[in-house]
Amino acid sequence: MSNQKVSTSDVECGSKSTGSDSYSFECSPDLAGDFVQLKTSISQNELAEVVIVGRKWDAYRCSEGYFSDNGNHTTDPKTGCRECVDGFYNNAQGQTSCKPCTDDKIQAFISNQLDHKKTVCSRCPSTNHIVEHGTQTCTSKCPKGKHFNKKEISCDDPTCGELCKATKGNDTECYIEYGCVECPKGTYRDDNMDDKSCETCQDGHVAYLGGHSKCVDCREGTYSDDPKTQCTTCRTSEYQDERGQTTCKRCGAGKVPKKDNSGYYSSCEVCGPEGIEVNNPGSSCTPCKEGHYRTSGMDKCEECPSPKVALKREANGCEFCGAGTSYTDSKTCTPCPKGQFRAGQQESSTGTCLPCPVNTYSDKEKSSSCQLCPDKTYGEEGSDSAQKCTSCPTGDTFEEVNAKLKNSNIPSLLQQKCIADWGEACLSEDHSLPYGQYSTPFLTRDDIHTTPCLLEPSKKVEFQCVKKGDKSEIVVKPGCLKSEVTSEIEAIDKDTASSSTKKIAKLAEVTKKNVGLQDLKASADVIKGVTTKETKITRTVMEDIVNVTVNLIGADLRNSDIRYAASAGSEYLQSVHSALSKTDD
Repeated sequence: MSNQKVSTSDVECGSKSTGSDSYSFECSPDLAGDFVQLKTSISQNELAEVVIVGRKWDAYRCSEGYFSDNGNHTTDPKTGCRECVDGFYNNAQGQTSCKPCTDDKIQAFISNQLDHKKTVCSRCPSTNHIVEHGTQTCTSKCPKGKHFNKKEISCDDPTCGELCKATKGNDTECYIEYGCVECPKGTYRDDNMDDKSCETCQDGHVAYLGGHSKCVDCREGTYSDDPKTQCTTCRTSEYQDERGQTTCKRCGAGKVPKKDNSGYYSSCEVCGPEGIEVNNPGSSCTPCKEGHYRTSGMDKCEECPSPKVALKREANGCEFCGAGTSYTDSKTCTPCPKGQFRAGQQESSTGTCLPCPVNTYSDKEKSSSCQLCPDKTYGEEGSDSAQKCTSCPTGDTFEEVNAKLKNSNIPSLLQQKCIADWGEACLSEDHSLPYGQYSTPFLTRDDIHTTPCLLEPSKKVEFQCVKKGDKSEIVVKPGCLKSEVTSEIEAIDKDTASSSTKKIAKLAEVTKKNVGLQDLKASADVIKGVTTKETKITRTVMEDIVNVTVNLIGADLRNSDIRYAASAGSEYLQSVHSALSKTDD
Protein backbone atom coordinates (compact mmCIF):
# COMPACT_ATOMS: atom_id res chain seq x y z
CA MET A 1 0.00 0.00 0.00
CA SER A 2 1.44 3.34 -1.04
CA ASN A 3 1.05 6.38 1.28
CA GLN A 4 1.49 9.97 0.24
CA LYS A 5 1.24 13.31 1.95
CA VAL A 6 -1.55 15.50 0.69
CA SER A 7 -2.80 19.03 1.07
CA THR A 8 -6.41 19.90 1.89
CA SER A 9 -6.84 21.30 -1.61
CA ASP A 10 -6.15 17.90 -3.11
CA VAL A 11 -8.65 15.98 -1.02
CA GLU A 12 -12.39 16.13 -1.26
CA CYS A 13 -13.82 15.29 2.18
CA GLY A 14 -17.18 13.76 2.77
CA SER A 15 -19.05 10.67 1.55
CA LYS A 16 -17.89 9.27 -1.79
CA SER A 17 -19.06 6.21 -3.69
CA THR A 18 -17.00 3.61 -5.47
CA GLY A 19 -19.53 1.39 -7.16
CA SER A 20 -21.72 -0.06 -4.48
CA ASP A 21 -19.22 0.59 -1.64
CA SER A 22 -19.68 3.71 0.47
CA TYR A 23 -16.66 5.23 2.30
CA SER A 24 -16.71 7.89 4.99
CA PHE A 25 -13.68 10.21 4.91
CA GLU A 26 -12.71 12.13 8.03
CA CYS A 27 -10.73 15.13 6.97
CA SER A 28 -9.64 18.39 8.58
CA PRO A 29 -7.19 21.15 7.52
CA ASP A 30 -4.61 20.11 10.08
CA LEU A 31 -4.32 16.71 8.34
CA ALA A 32 -2.62 18.27 5.34
CA GLY A 33 0.67 16.57 4.69
CA ASP A 34 -0.31 13.52 6.77
CA PHE A 35 -1.43 10.11 5.71
CA VAL A 36 -5.18 9.66 5.14
CA GLN A 37 -6.90 6.88 7.06
CA LEU A 38 -10.27 5.58 5.86
CA LYS A 39 -12.98 4.44 8.23
CA THR A 40 -15.37 1.91 6.68
CA SER A 41 -18.83 0.63 7.57
CA ILE A 42 -17.46 -2.92 7.65
CA SER A 43 -15.27 -2.53 10.70
CA GLN A 44 -14.75 0.68 12.68
CA ASN A 45 -11.22 2.13 12.51
CA GLU A 46 -9.93 -0.80 10.47
CA LEU A 47 -7.33 0.15 7.92
CA ALA A 48 -8.75 -0.60 4.48
CA GLU A 49 -7.59 0.00 0.95
CA VAL A 50 -6.30 3.53 0.81
CA VAL A 51 -7.10 5.68 -2.14
CA ILE A 52 -4.23 7.41 -3.78
CA VAL A 53 -4.65 10.90 -2.42
CA GLY A 54 -3.34 13.94 -4.15
CA ARG A 55 -5.75 13.59 -7.16
CA LYS A 56 -9.35 14.66 -7.66
CA TRP A 57 -12.10 12.04 -6.98
CA ASP A 58 -13.24 11.69 -10.62
CA ALA A 59 -9.72 10.72 -11.64
CA TYR A 60 -9.99 7.38 -9.89
CA ARG A 61 -10.74 4.28 -12.01
CA CYS A 62 -13.79 2.02 -11.52
CA SER A 63 -13.06 -1.09 -9.50
CA GLU A 64 -13.29 -4.67 -10.79
CA GLY A 65 -16.93 -5.73 -11.35
CA TYR A 66 -17.90 -2.18 -12.42
CA PHE A 67 -17.80 -0.03 -15.55
CA SER A 68 -18.50 3.55 -16.63
CA ASP A 69 -18.55 5.57 -19.82
CA ASN A 70 -14.82 6.43 -19.47
CA GLY A 71 -13.78 3.84 -16.91
CA ASN A 72 -13.49 6.44 -14.09
CA HIS A 73 -15.66 7.74 -11.26
CA THR A 74 -17.85 10.74 -11.83
CA THR A 75 -20.14 12.73 -9.58
CA ASP A 76 -23.11 11.82 -11.86
CA PRO A 77 -24.53 8.37 -10.88
CA LYS A 78 -25.89 7.86 -14.42
CA THR A 79 -22.47 8.01 -16.00
CA GLY A 80 -20.34 7.00 -13.00
CA CYS A 81 -19.25 3.54 -12.02
CA ARG A 82 -22.09 1.00 -12.36
CA GLU A 83 -22.18 -2.65 -11.38
CA CYS A 84 -22.08 -5.27 -14.11
CA VAL A 85 -25.48 -6.74 -14.85
CA ASP A 86 -26.25 -10.39 -14.11
CA GLY A 87 -24.45 -12.75 -16.45
CA PHE A 88 -21.52 -10.31 -17.06
CA TYR A 89 -18.29 -9.59 -15.24
CA ASN A 90 -15.15 -7.38 -15.09
CA ASN A 91 -11.79 -8.60 -13.78
CA ALA A 92 -9.95 -5.32 -14.32
CA GLN A 93 -10.25 -1.72 -13.13
CA GLY A 94 -11.23 1.24 -15.28
CA GLN A 95 -13.37 -0.64 -17.79
CA THR A 96 -15.99 0.91 -20.06
CA SER A 97 -18.05 -2.29 -20.44
CA CYS A 98 -18.56 -5.70 -18.87
CA LYS A 99 -17.84 -9.04 -20.49
CA PRO A 100 -20.49 -11.80 -20.87
CA CYS A 101 -19.96 -15.18 -19.32
CA THR A 102 -19.73 -18.02 -21.82
CA ASP A 103 -22.62 -20.41 -22.36
CA ASP A 104 -21.37 -23.04 -19.93
CA LYS A 105 -20.31 -20.65 -17.14
CA ILE A 106 -22.21 -18.72 -14.56
CA GLN A 107 -21.31 -15.32 -13.14
CA ALA A 108 -20.11 -15.58 -9.54
CA PHE A 109 -18.69 -13.26 -6.85
CA ILE A 110 -15.12 -13.04 -5.51
CA SER A 111 -15.35 -11.94 -1.87
CA ASN A 112 -12.78 -10.39 0.43
CA GLN A 113 -12.91 -8.46 3.62
CA LEU A 114 -14.46 -5.36 2.12
CA ASP A 115 -16.56 -6.01 -0.99
CA HIS A 116 -18.44 -8.44 -3.24
CA LYS A 117 -17.72 -7.74 -6.87
CA LYS A 118 -18.70 -9.38 -10.16
CA THR A 119 -15.14 -10.08 -11.15
CA VAL A 120 -15.15 -13.58 -12.57
CA CYS A 121 -17.43 -16.23 -14.15
CA SER A 122 -17.40 -19.63 -12.51
CA ARG A 123 -17.79 -22.66 -14.71
CA CYS A 124 -20.98 -24.73 -14.30
CA PRO A 125 -20.41 -28.37 -13.27
CA SER A 126 -20.62 -29.66 -16.84
CA THR A 127 -21.01 -28.31 -20.33
CA ASN A 128 -24.65 -29.39 -20.54
CA HIS A 129 -25.53 -26.97 -17.74
CA ILE A 130 -26.95 -23.56 -18.51
CA VAL A 131 -27.47 -20.36 -16.65
CA GLU A 132 -31.04 -19.60 -15.63
CA HIS A 133 -31.84 -16.06 -16.68
CA GLY A 134 -31.67 -13.51 -13.84
CA THR A 135 -30.23 -15.83 -11.23
CA GLN A 136 -26.81 -16.89 -10.03
CA THR A 137 -27.42 -20.63 -10.29
CA CYS A 138 -26.59 -23.35 -12.78
CA THR A 139 -29.14 -25.77 -14.02
CA SER A 140 -28.96 -28.83 -16.25
CA LYS A 141 -32.36 -28.05 -17.74
CA CYS A 142 -34.69 -25.10 -17.68
CA PRO A 143 -37.52 -25.58 -15.17
CA LYS A 144 -41.07 -26.19 -16.42
CA GLY A 145 -42.72 -23.13 -17.91
CA LYS A 146 -39.34 -21.86 -19.23
CA HIS A 147 -37.05 -22.55 -22.17
CA PHE A 148 -33.42 -21.77 -23.02
CA ASN A 149 -32.87 -18.61 -24.99
CA LYS A 150 -29.98 -16.43 -26.10
CA LYS A 151 -30.83 -13.53 -28.32
CA GLU A 152 -28.74 -10.70 -29.68
CA ILE A 153 -30.07 -7.54 -31.26
CA SER A 154 -28.53 -4.37 -32.63
CA CYS A 155 -27.51 -1.69 -30.17
CA ASP A 156 -29.49 0.72 -32.30
CA ASP A 157 -32.72 -1.05 -31.28
CA PRO A 158 -34.57 0.94 -28.57
CA THR A 159 -35.17 -2.34 -26.74
CA CYS A 160 -31.49 -2.59 -25.98
CA GLY A 161 -30.83 0.93 -24.67
CA GLU A 162 -28.23 1.29 -21.90
CA LEU A 163 -27.87 -2.48 -21.75
CA CYS A 164 -25.72 -2.34 -24.83
CA LYS A 165 -23.06 -0.27 -23.03
CA ALA A 166 -23.34 -2.52 -20.00
CA THR A 167 -22.57 -5.64 -21.98
CA LYS A 168 -20.50 -5.04 -25.09
CA GLY A 169 -19.54 -1.42 -24.99
CA ASN A 170 -19.16 0.00 -28.46
CA ASP A 171 -19.95 -3.27 -30.21
CA THR A 172 -22.90 -3.38 -32.54
CA GLU A 173 -24.95 -6.02 -30.68
CA CYS A 174 -26.30 -6.66 -27.19
CA TYR A 175 -27.96 -9.51 -25.37
CA ILE A 176 -31.52 -8.88 -24.30
CA GLU A 177 -32.31 -12.39 -23.10
CA TYR A 178 -29.97 -15.07 -21.93
CA GLY A 179 -30.50 -18.47 -20.28
CA CYS A 180 -33.89 -19.78 -19.13
CA VAL A 181 -36.79 -17.49 -19.97
CA GLU A 182 -40.56 -17.87 -19.54
CA CYS A 183 -42.63 -19.51 -22.26
CA PRO A 184 -44.63 -16.87 -24.16
CA LYS A 185 -48.42 -16.59 -23.83
CA GLY A 186 -50.25 -19.34 -25.69
CA THR A 187 -47.38 -21.82 -25.17
CA TYR A 188 -46.21 -24.18 -22.42
CA ARG A 189 -43.43 -26.55 -21.40
CA ASP A 190 -43.40 -29.28 -18.78
CA ASP A 191 -40.52 -31.28 -17.28
CA ASN A 192 -40.85 -34.05 -19.86
CA MET A 193 -40.28 -31.73 -22.82
CA ASP A 194 -37.06 -30.53 -24.42
CA ASP A 195 -36.10 -27.12 -23.04
CA LYS A 196 -35.00 -25.63 -26.35
CA SER A 197 -38.51 -24.36 -27.07
CA CYS A 198 -42.11 -24.25 -25.80
CA GLU A 199 -45.06 -25.96 -27.45
CA THR A 200 -48.19 -24.17 -28.66
CA CYS A 201 -51.30 -25.02 -26.66
CA GLN A 202 -53.48 -27.67 -28.26
CA ASP A 203 -56.84 -26.75 -29.75
CA GLY A 204 -59.37 -25.49 -27.22
CA HIS A 205 -56.66 -24.83 -24.60
CA VAL A 206 -54.94 -21.59 -23.61
CA ALA A 207 -52.05 -20.14 -21.62
CA TYR A 208 -53.21 -16.75 -20.39
CA LEU A 209 -49.78 -15.59 -19.17
CA GLY A 210 -46.13 -16.47 -19.81
CA GLY A 211 -44.37 -19.26 -17.93
CA HIS A 212 -47.06 -21.97 -18.13
CA SER A 213 -46.14 -25.61 -17.57
CA LYS A 214 -49.45 -26.71 -18.99
CA CYS A 215 -52.38 -25.19 -20.85
CA VAL A 216 -55.85 -24.78 -19.44
CA ASP A 217 -58.84 -26.17 -21.32
CA CYS A 218 -61.54 -23.61 -22.08
CA ARG A 219 -64.58 -24.17 -19.88
CA GLU A 220 -68.13 -24.86 -21.08
CA GLY A 221 -69.64 -21.86 -22.82
CA THR A 222 -66.24 -20.77 -24.23
CA TYR A 223 -63.82 -21.76 -26.99
CA SER A 224 -60.35 -20.93 -28.31
CA ASP A 225 -58.78 -21.13 -31.75
CA ASP A 226 -55.84 -18.77 -32.46
CA PRO A 227 -54.03 -17.10 -30.78
CA LYS A 228 -54.32 -19.49 -27.85
CA THR A 229 -53.93 -16.85 -25.18
CA GLN A 230 -57.53 -16.55 -24.01
CA CYS A 231 -60.91 -18.33 -24.12
CA THR A 232 -63.64 -16.52 -26.02
CA THR A 233 -67.22 -16.52 -24.74
CA CYS A 234 -69.84 -18.04 -27.06
CA ARG A 235 -72.14 -15.52 -28.72
CA THR A 236 -75.75 -15.20 -27.61
CA SER A 237 -76.85 -17.34 -30.56
CA GLU A 238 -74.50 -20.23 -29.78
CA TYR A 239 -73.49 -22.50 -26.89
CA GLN A 240 -70.83 -25.03 -25.92
CA ASP A 241 -71.52 -27.87 -23.49
CA GLU A 242 -68.01 -29.39 -23.58
CA ARG A 243 -64.60 -28.24 -22.37
CA GLY A 244 -61.60 -27.62 -24.59
CA GLN A 245 -63.40 -26.77 -27.82
CA THR A 246 -62.41 -24.58 -30.79
CA THR A 247 -65.90 -23.47 -31.79
CA CYS A 248 -69.39 -23.03 -30.37
CA LYS A 249 -72.51 -24.89 -31.45
CA ARG A 250 -75.94 -23.86 -32.66
CA CYS A 251 -78.94 -25.12 -30.72
CA GLY A 252 -81.31 -27.58 -32.33
CA ALA A 253 -84.72 -26.78 -33.69
CA GLY A 254 -86.97 -24.87 -31.33
CA LYS A 255 -84.21 -24.22 -28.78
CA VAL A 256 -82.05 -21.28 -27.73
CA PRO A 257 -78.78 -20.98 -25.75
CA LYS A 258 -79.19 -20.92 -21.96
CA LYS A 259 -76.83 -19.26 -19.50
CA ASP A 260 -75.46 -21.26 -16.58
CA ASN A 261 -74.92 -19.91 -13.06
CA SER A 262 -71.61 -18.37 -14.17
CA GLY A 263 -73.19 -16.50 -17.06
CA TYR A 264 -71.90 -18.71 -19.89
CA TYR A 265 -74.03 -20.28 -22.64
CA SER A 266 -73.34 -23.93 -21.84
CA SER A 267 -76.65 -25.57 -22.79
CA CYS A 268 -79.88 -25.07 -24.72
CA GLU A 269 -83.47 -24.76 -23.61
CA VAL A 270 -86.75 -25.31 -25.39
CA CYS A 271 -88.42 -22.13 -26.56
CA GLY A 272 -91.09 -21.85 -23.90
CA PRO A 273 -94.56 -23.28 -24.49
CA GLU A 274 -96.08 -24.00 -27.88
CA GLY A 275 -96.75 -20.92 -29.96
CA ILE A 276 -93.21 -19.58 -29.56
CA GLU A 277 -90.28 -19.91 -31.96
CA VAL A 278 -86.55 -19.18 -32.03
CA ASN A 279 -85.83 -15.80 -33.57
CA ASN A 280 -83.05 -15.03 -36.01
CA PRO A 281 -80.12 -15.45 -35.30
CA GLY A 282 -81.45 -17.77 -32.61
CA SER A 283 -80.62 -15.99 -29.39
CA SER A 284 -84.12 -15.64 -27.93
CA CYS A 285 -87.69 -16.90 -28.18
CA THR A 286 -90.37 -14.95 -30.02
CA PRO A 287 -94.15 -15.55 -30.02
CA CYS A 288 -95.64 -16.68 -33.32
CA LYS A 289 -97.28 -13.76 -35.09
CA GLU A 290 -100.91 -13.70 -36.12
CA GLY A 291 -101.69 -16.23 -38.84
CA HIS A 292 -98.89 -18.54 -37.69
CA TYR A 293 -98.62 -21.36 -35.16
CA ARG A 294 -96.13 -23.79 -33.67
CA THR A 295 -96.57 -27.08 -31.82
CA SER A 296 -93.91 -28.94 -29.84
CA GLY A 297 -92.91 -31.04 -32.82
CA MET A 298 -92.27 -28.11 -35.15
CA ASP A 299 -88.96 -26.33 -35.73
CA LYS A 300 -90.49 -22.89 -36.18
CA CYS A 301 -93.77 -21.03 -36.55
CA GLU A 302 -95.57 -21.79 -39.80
CA GLU A 303 -98.48 -20.13 -41.54
CA CYS A 304 -101.88 -21.70 -41.01
CA PRO A 305 -103.09 -23.70 -44.01
CA SER A 306 -106.16 -22.34 -45.79
CA PRO A 307 -108.93 -22.04 -44.67
CA LYS A 308 -107.72 -22.11 -41.08
CA VAL A 309 -106.60 -19.10 -39.08
CA ALA A 310 -104.67 -17.98 -35.98
CA LEU A 311 -106.31 -14.75 -34.90
CA LYS A 312 -103.91 -14.10 -32.00
CA ARG A 313 -100.18 -14.21 -31.39
CA GLU A 314 -98.51 -17.22 -29.77
CA ALA A 315 -100.95 -19.74 -31.29
CA ASN A 316 -100.27 -23.46 -30.79
CA GLY A 317 -102.69 -24.47 -33.53
CA CYS A 318 -105.05 -23.20 -36.21
CA GLU A 319 -108.84 -23.23 -36.32
CA PHE A 320 -111.65 -22.55 -38.72
CA CYS A 321 -113.30 -19.17 -38.67
CA GLY A 322 -116.19 -19.03 -36.25
CA ALA A 323 -119.86 -19.27 -37.20
CA GLY A 324 -121.04 -16.24 -39.12
CA THR A 325 -117.56 -15.35 -40.40
CA SER A 326 -115.61 -16.11 -43.55
CA TYR A 327 -111.96 -16.93 -44.18
CA THR A 328 -110.02 -14.02 -45.66
CA ASP A 329 -106.40 -14.96 -44.95
CA SER A 330 -104.48 -16.88 -42.28
CA LYS A 331 -105.00 -14.14 -39.69
CA THR A 332 -108.38 -12.65 -40.64
CA CYS A 333 -112.02 -13.75 -40.46
CA THR A 334 -114.59 -11.46 -42.05
CA PRO A 335 -118.27 -11.33 -40.91
CA CYS A 336 -120.74 -12.77 -43.40
CA PRO A 337 -122.76 -10.02 -45.11
CA LYS A 338 -126.56 -9.95 -45.14
CA GLY A 339 -128.03 -12.66 -47.33
CA GLN A 340 -125.21 -15.07 -46.44
CA PHE A 341 -124.40 -17.37 -43.55
CA ARG A 342 -121.84 -19.78 -42.25
CA ALA A 343 -122.67 -22.30 -39.53
CA GLY A 344 -119.22 -23.83 -39.16
CA GLN A 345 -116.42 -25.64 -40.95
CA GLN A 346 -118.72 -28.21 -42.48
CA GLU A 347 -120.54 -25.48 -44.41
CA SER A 348 -117.68 -24.77 -46.79
CA SER A 349 -114.35 -26.42 -47.46
CA THR A 350 -112.95 -23.00 -48.33
CA GLY A 351 -114.21 -21.39 -45.13
CA THR A 352 -116.31 -18.86 -47.02
CA CYS A 353 -119.82 -17.67 -46.32
CA LEU A 354 -122.59 -19.24 -48.37
CA PRO A 355 -125.67 -17.59 -49.83
CA CYS A 356 -128.87 -18.30 -47.95
CA PRO A 357 -130.65 -21.22 -49.66
CA VAL A 358 -133.83 -20.64 -51.62
CA ASN A 359 -136.87 -19.82 -49.52
CA THR A 360 -134.72 -18.40 -46.70
CA TYR A 361 -133.16 -15.05 -45.88
CA SER A 362 -130.68 -13.35 -43.53
CA ASP A 363 -131.17 -9.72 -42.61
CA LYS A 364 -128.16 -9.47 -40.27
CA GLU A 365 -124.42 -9.59 -40.71
CA LYS A 366 -122.42 -12.44 -39.17
CA SER A 367 -125.34 -14.89 -39.44
CA SER A 368 -124.76 -18.53 -38.65
CA SER A 369 -128.06 -19.59 -40.20
CA CYS A 370 -130.88 -18.30 -42.38
CA GLN A 371 -134.55 -17.97 -41.56
CA LEU A 372 -137.46 -19.38 -43.55
CA CYS A 373 -139.39 -16.88 -45.54
CA PRO A 374 -142.70 -16.00 -43.86
CA ASP A 375 -145.65 -18.36 -44.26
CA LYS A 376 -147.06 -18.62 -47.78
CA THR A 377 -144.02 -16.85 -49.29
CA TYR A 378 -140.92 -18.01 -51.14
CA GLY A 379 -137.53 -16.41 -51.82
CA GLU A 380 -134.58 -16.46 -54.18
CA GLU A 381 -131.15 -17.67 -53.05
CA GLY A 382 -129.22 -15.05 -51.09
CA SER A 383 -132.20 -13.01 -49.92
CA ASP A 384 -131.12 -10.42 -47.31
CA SER A 385 -134.53 -9.56 -45.83
CA ALA A 386 -138.05 -10.91 -45.34
CA GLN A 387 -139.26 -8.28 -47.76
CA LYS A 388 -137.28 -10.03 -50.47
CA CYS A 389 -139.55 -13.06 -50.08
CA THR A 390 -142.43 -13.20 -52.61
CA SER A 391 -146.02 -14.24 -51.84
CA CYS A 392 -147.14 -17.64 -53.06
CA PRO A 393 -150.17 -17.87 -55.38
CA THR A 394 -153.39 -17.57 -53.39
CA GLY A 395 -156.45 -19.80 -53.35
CA ASP A 396 -159.10 -21.30 -51.12
CA THR A 397 -157.74 -24.84 -51.41
CA PHE A 398 -154.40 -26.48 -51.96
CA GLU A 399 -155.59 -27.89 -55.23
CA GLU A 400 -156.36 -24.39 -56.49
CA VAL A 401 -152.98 -23.06 -55.35
CA ASN A 402 -151.13 -26.08 -56.74
CA ALA A 403 -152.75 -25.58 -60.13
CA LYS A 404 -151.54 -21.97 -60.19
CA LEU A 405 -148.05 -23.09 -59.24
CA LYS A 406 -147.91 -25.55 -62.11
CA ASN A 407 -148.95 -22.87 -64.59
CA SER A 408 -146.47 -20.29 -63.19
CA ASN A 409 -142.87 -19.51 -64.03
CA ILE A 410 -141.85 -20.00 -60.40
CA PRO A 411 -138.88 -22.44 -60.23
CA SER A 412 -139.74 -25.81 -58.74
CA LEU A 413 -137.40 -25.32 -55.77
CA LEU A 414 -139.26 -22.18 -54.84
CA GLN A 415 -142.62 -23.85 -55.31
CA GLN A 416 -141.66 -26.39 -52.58
CA LYS A 417 -142.05 -23.71 -49.91
CA CYS A 418 -145.59 -22.89 -51.02
CA ILE A 419 -146.56 -26.58 -51.06
CA ALA A 420 -145.02 -27.23 -47.58
CA ASP A 421 -146.79 -24.18 -46.14
CA TRP A 422 -150.15 -25.79 -47.12
CA GLY A 423 -149.07 -28.90 -45.13
CA GLU A 424 -148.72 -31.08 -48.20
CA ALA A 425 -144.93 -31.61 -48.04
CA CYS A 426 -141.80 -31.45 -45.85
CA LEU A 427 -138.91 -29.29 -46.93
CA SER A 428 -135.39 -30.76 -47.00
CA GLU A 429 -133.65 -30.56 -43.66
CA ASP A 430 -130.79 -31.92 -41.56
CA HIS A 431 -131.29 -34.31 -38.64
CA SER A 432 -128.92 -34.82 -35.70
CA LEU A 433 -129.55 -38.28 -34.24
CA PRO A 434 -127.67 -40.38 -31.67
CA TYR A 435 -126.71 -42.55 -34.62
CA GLY A 436 -125.13 -39.76 -36.72
CA GLN A 437 -126.00 -36.80 -38.95
CA TYR A 438 -128.58 -37.35 -41.70
CA SER A 439 -130.30 -35.20 -44.33
CA THR A 440 -133.71 -35.65 -45.93
CA PRO A 441 -134.74 -34.31 -49.33
CA PHE A 442 -138.05 -32.56 -50.12
CA LEU A 443 -140.78 -35.07 -49.33
CA THR A 444 -144.46 -34.81 -50.15
CA ARG A 445 -146.95 -35.89 -47.52
CA ASP A 446 -146.65 -39.59 -46.47
CA ASP A 447 -143.45 -40.05 -48.51
CA ILE A 448 -140.72 -42.17 -46.82
CA HIS A 449 -136.96 -41.69 -47.14
CA THR A 450 -134.77 -44.61 -46.02
CA THR A 451 -130.97 -44.53 -45.57
CA PRO A 452 -128.40 -46.94 -44.05
CA CYS A 453 -127.26 -46.34 -40.46
CA LEU A 454 -123.86 -44.70 -40.46
CA LEU A 455 -122.36 -47.06 -37.84
CA GLU A 456 -124.35 -50.16 -38.86
CA PRO A 457 -124.90 -50.13 -42.64
CA SER A 458 -126.91 -53.32 -42.43
CA LYS A 459 -129.59 -51.45 -40.46
CA LYS A 460 -131.74 -48.60 -41.76
CA VAL A 461 -133.11 -45.34 -40.48
CA GLU A 462 -136.51 -44.26 -41.86
CA PHE A 463 -137.78 -40.69 -42.34
CA GLN A 464 -141.46 -40.12 -43.20
CA CYS A 465 -143.29 -36.87 -43.95
CA VAL A 466 -146.46 -37.02 -41.81
CA LYS A 467 -149.37 -34.52 -41.74
CA LYS A 468 -149.91 -33.12 -38.25
CA GLY A 469 -152.59 -30.47 -38.04
CA ASP A 470 -152.28 -27.99 -40.87
CA LYS A 471 -148.56 -28.78 -41.38
CA SER A 472 -146.47 -31.83 -42.19
CA GLU A 473 -143.27 -32.85 -40.39
CA ILE A 474 -140.62 -35.56 -40.54
CA VAL A 475 -141.10 -38.54 -38.23
CA VAL A 476 -137.89 -40.52 -37.62
CA LYS A 477 -137.97 -44.29 -37.16
CA PRO A 478 -134.36 -45.35 -36.50
CA GLY A 479 -133.49 -49.00 -36.86
CA CYS A 480 -129.96 -48.20 -35.63
CA LEU A 481 -128.78 -49.43 -32.24
CA LYS A 482 -125.19 -48.18 -31.90
CA SER A 483 -124.54 -44.51 -31.27
CA GLU A 484 -121.35 -42.49 -31.48
CA VAL A 485 -120.70 -43.15 -27.74
CA THR A 486 -121.51 -46.88 -27.62
CA SER A 487 -117.84 -47.85 -28.00
CA GLU A 488 -116.90 -45.54 -25.08
CA ILE A 489 -119.43 -47.22 -22.76
CA GLU A 490 -118.30 -50.70 -23.83
CA ALA A 491 -114.69 -49.72 -23.07
CA ILE A 492 -115.69 -48.74 -19.52
CA ASP A 493 -117.18 -52.21 -18.99
CA LYS A 494 -113.94 -53.86 -20.17
CA ASP A 495 -111.71 -51.65 -17.99
CA THR A 496 -110.25 -53.86 -15.23
CA ALA A 497 -107.73 -51.34 -13.89
CA SER A 498 -110.10 -48.62 -12.67
CA SER A 499 -112.03 -48.80 -9.44
CA SER A 500 -115.82 -49.21 -9.38
CA THR A 501 -116.19 -45.63 -8.21
CA LYS A 502 -114.21 -44.29 -11.18
CA LYS A 503 -116.04 -46.50 -13.69
CA ILE A 504 -119.53 -45.37 -12.65
CA ALA A 505 -118.38 -41.73 -12.47
CA LYS A 506 -117.08 -41.96 -16.02
CA LEU A 507 -120.33 -43.60 -17.18
CA ALA A 508 -122.27 -40.66 -15.74
CA GLU A 509 -120.15 -38.27 -17.87
CA VAL A 510 -120.37 -40.26 -21.12
CA THR A 511 -124.17 -40.66 -20.97
CA LYS A 512 -124.54 -36.87 -20.98
CA LYS A 513 -123.85 -37.10 -24.70
CA ASN A 514 -126.31 -38.01 -27.44
CA VAL A 515 -126.88 -41.68 -26.52
CA GLY A 516 -128.87 -44.34 -28.39
CA LEU A 517 -130.82 -47.48 -27.60
CA GLN A 518 -127.86 -49.83 -27.40
CA ASP A 519 -126.26 -47.49 -24.88
CA LEU A 520 -129.09 -48.40 -22.51
CA LYS A 521 -128.03 -52.05 -22.60
CA ALA A 522 -124.28 -51.17 -22.51
CA SER A 523 -124.86 -49.05 -19.39
CA ALA A 524 -126.71 -51.94 -17.76
CA ASP A 525 -123.66 -54.16 -18.38
CA VAL A 526 -121.34 -51.65 -16.63
CA ILE A 527 -123.63 -51.42 -13.58
CA LYS A 528 -124.03 -55.21 -13.38
CA GLY A 529 -120.25 -55.67 -13.49
CA VAL A 530 -119.71 -53.25 -10.61
CA THR A 531 -122.53 -54.82 -8.54
CA THR A 532 -121.09 -58.31 -9.04
CA LYS A 533 -117.59 -57.21 -8.03
CA GLU A 534 -118.50 -55.25 -4.89
CA THR A 535 -120.02 -56.67 -1.71
CA LYS A 536 -121.40 -53.23 -0.92
CA ILE A 537 -122.27 -50.29 -3.13
CA THR A 538 -121.25 -46.97 -1.62
CA ARG A 539 -123.52 -43.96 -1.53
CA THR A 540 -121.21 -42.15 -3.96
CA VAL A 541 -121.48 -44.93 -6.53
CA MET A 542 -125.26 -45.12 -6.16
CA GLU A 543 -125.60 -41.36 -6.67
CA ASP A 544 -123.71 -41.64 -9.95
CA ILE A 545 -125.97 -44.57 -11.04
CA VAL A 546 -128.95 -42.27 -10.47
CA ASN A 547 -127.22 -39.61 -12.63
CA VAL A 548 -126.76 -42.18 -15.41
CA THR A 549 -130.47 -43.03 -15.21
CA VAL A 550 -131.46 -39.37 -15.48
CA ASN A 551 -129.24 -38.97 -18.56
CA LEU A 552 -130.79 -41.99 -20.26
CA ILE A 553 -134.35 -40.91 -19.49
CA GLY A 554 -133.68 -37.62 -21.25
CA ALA A 555 -132.16 -39.32 -24.30
CA ASP A 556 -133.87 -39.96 -27.61
CA LEU A 557 -134.30 -43.73 -27.45
CA ARG A 558 -136.90 -44.03 -30.21
CA ASN A 559 -136.39 -47.15 -32.27
CA SER A 560 -138.25 -49.22 -34.76
CA ASP A 561 -137.09 -52.41 -32.99
CA ILE A 562 -139.70 -52.42 -30.21
CA ARG A 563 -138.69 -55.79 -28.80
CA TYR A 564 -135.06 -54.77 -28.43
CA ALA A 565 -136.08 -51.49 -26.81
CA ALA A 566 -138.26 -53.27 -24.25
CA SER A 567 -135.56 -55.83 -23.47
CA ALA A 568 -132.83 -53.17 -23.04
CA GLY A 569 -135.05 -51.08 -20.77
CA SER A 570 -135.90 -54.07 -18.60
CA GLU A 571 -132.27 -55.14 -18.34
CA TYR A 572 -131.20 -51.64 -17.27
CA LEU A 573 -133.86 -51.42 -14.56
CA GLN A 574 -132.79 -54.81 -13.15
CA SER A 575 -129.14 -53.66 -12.93
CA VAL A 576 -130.15 -50.52 -11.03
CA HIS A 577 -132.31 -52.58 -8.64
CA SER A 578 -129.42 -54.99 -7.93
CA ALA A 579 -127.08 -52.10 -7.12
CA LEU A 580 -129.66 -50.49 -4.88
CA SER A 581 -130.05 -53.75 -2.91
CA LYS A 582 -126.34 -53.58 -1.98
CA THR A 583 -126.47 -49.98 -0.80
CA ASP A 584 -126.46 -49.35 2.95
CA ASP A 585 -128.88 -46.42 2.92
